[in-house]
Amino acid sequence: MIEDDLYTDIVNGNANVLLIFDSFDEIQPTCQGEKIERVIYRILNKYELEKAKVIVSCRPSVEERELPDWADCRVEVRGFSEKSIYEYFKTTLEGQCICEEDVMLYEKNINVFSLCHVPQYAFIVMCYMLSEGRMKLQQKSSSVSTPSTVTELYVHIFRHCVGQHMLKVTHSGTGNVDVYIEQNKEEIMTLAKKGFDAILSKSVNLIDCQLKRMPCQSIKRCFLGSTSIDETLTSKETYFAFLHNTMQEFFAALWILENKNNFSDIFNRSLTAGESHLKYVIYFLCGLLTIKNSKLMACLFQDNPPDVLSGPLFNNIFELVQSTKEDIGGEERILFACQCLYEAQSTKACAQVLEAIKFEFCLEDEHIDPYQSRAVTYVVNEAIKETYSDLEMQDLRLFILGYKLLLECTESYRAWGKKKSNCCQHVLESEDQKNFLEMMEFEVYVSLHWYSETLRTLGRLIKQSVKKVDVILDSVFSRDSHESFICFVSECLEKMASVW
Repeated sequence: MIEDDLYTDIVNGNANVLLIFDSFDEIQPTCQGEKIERVIYRILNKYELEKAKVIVSCRPSVEERELPDWADCRVEVRGFSEKSIYEYFKTTLEGQCICEEDVMLYEKNINVFSLCHVPQYAFIVMCYMLSEGRMKLQQKSSSVSTPSTVTELYVHIFRHCVGQHMLKVTHSGTGNVDVYIEQNKEEIMTLAKKGFDAILSKSVNLIDCQLKRMPCQSIKRCFLGSTSIDETLTSKETYFAFLHNTMQEFFAALWILENKNNFSDIFNRSLTAGESHLKYVIYFLCGLLTIKNSKLMACLFQDNPPDVLSGPLFNNIFELVQSTKEDIGGEERILFACQCLYEAQSTKACAQVLEAIKFEFCLEDEHIDPYQSRAVTYVVNEAIKETYSDLEMQDLRLFILGYKLLLECTESYRAWGKKKSNCCQHVLESEDQKNFLEMMEFEVYVSLHWYSETLRTLGRLIKQSVKKVDVILDSVFSRDSHESFICFVSECLEKMASVW
């Protein structure tokens, strides 16, 4: 609501007005929300304030479904490129207490590296690296295992926040985080319930009298931020929100694990157009069921172990990939299932899901980001390792990272047949071939018919290699072989272990 004279000024001077509708996808399905939506609709379609400049931010899925085709300019945030990730690590870690070998360990871990295409996750991984580096210096310990999934990162963030709060409240340099979590379970679950309810209403604001009265030493404060807005001359309204919406989604997943009776309902609702934001909660839910994460969070669920949800979860995924309902596309179903299985880290379930769809699916119409690519290739690779050794992939089209990820798995790489040299070619023609030969274990499949530039790139890498390289041809060498290939072999012969 705005005053009449201000509204008149806006209407009369609308050519000088800039309207920003931030988080368009979070309009609440209430009577007031519907009124707001109607007003926004009229502005977007130029029925009102037709000369005003308008900026709308939302998730891509909402844009395709709800926004009119009115925009003069469209901007999509796609995250870091591989080159940007290396530059980000180099810049932010410069001068920090972490050795170069540890940084390379993270860069070579394809699970972690694929996460870093999302800048927020790159920041979290960088913090994780610094914390591990400090721990190694203090305790002189060997490197701990790097996190593989988003859920694992957030489990460590959760435990770190609790640990910092414990040290602050107890004024002690030591303490048992698991015991402290158990002692504060009631408060943690109360906050999880509030986060869950807010997500169902598509809100990030937690307006609650109990939160306003919570003491300064409450464990809830280490996960919340707050802001106060003048309500009248002498009063303020305080709003609370999680430090990031992803942390709210993580807490919502904790609440579902504690109250398992509504799991199937939430899973099914996440597949509907109006509540697709619940998918992110499901991803966390899947990740919390892994053995590693279950052990780290066991102190919250001692009397109510979450592993009983594993069976119903995988059944829901099996039913989803075989479903013929039109409310969600087949490609979108596969991507969703793959991300669930990747977070759940279940080899057996990967094989069962691909068997359920007869090992046939196509993602050519989907924009697959690097982390989704990692999830798809994880499912394929794990299924191959679990069940098959002679699977042949046809008409393979992936982002460069997807090729690298598939190459990482020896079983699936050997199953490619004639696609081996094709894959190597795509990687060599990408912007960054760092660690290519190491990734290939110094064994490269080469076509006699590659472009001269591709062969020169491979030749440069072979000359710089620390080990001799085996070159395997995808066709028989003959007198008619290209001159550029013969030149490539003659220049690199000293660094080749064999050509066959």
